[in-house]
Amino acid sequence: MTFTLTTDELKIASCGSIDFSKFTDPTKDYSNVDQNSFQYWSFIAQDVLDAGFTEEEAKPIIDSLVTKQVLLDSSNTLESREKLNKEEYGTWFKESWNKTATIDGKWIFFLSPEFINDKANT
Repeated sequence: MTFTLTTDELKIASCGSIDFSKFTDPTKDYSNVDQNSFQYWSFIAQDVLDAGFTEEEAKPIIDSLVTKQVLLDSSNTLESREKLNKEEYGTWFKESWNKTATIDGKWIFFLSPEFINDKANT
């Protein structure tokens, strides 16, 4: 699968601590990095806001990234986060816990396995 992204889509898909250089094996998706290293394949809404987007600007771009299968279409709201034990996760996740900004009600966004594998091919 080949992904064609606009400049803004790529900026959001790579915001936060996402590091495409970590994706080296196009067959391993999330296993390219330690499974507890969410920061390499996910970002929070605050990362998008810190990248210079408003919530209103980011929502249609994120929707487009979901449609293009760059981001998983999952419900990761502040409410769903409360079901997790943050102590079971790594430092990045724990540090992100207190950042409560959301975009369209979503707190965290995950790159898709297909997008990760595609980035490992480039």
